[in-house]
Amino acid sequence: MTINLNTPEEIEMYRLLAVRKALKLETIGLKGRGQVFKLAKEIVASYGVKPANTKVKVLAQLEELY
Repeated sequence: MTINLNTPEEIEMYRLLAVRKALKLETIGLKGRGQVFKLAKEIVASYGVKPANTKVKVLAQLEELY
């Protein structure tokens, strides 16, 4: 099964879902490089919300946005 993402909105939604899932994996113990957390904070800030200072709280903020 192939999924085609043709519009900028579809591509952005996929990116946001991928960041959310990667951050969720980091909160349950998967080791990351810290780049996902930084990116997630930037996404939250782009919606006008002050990002929290922990991965769990930023994940909760991302889930509220979607």
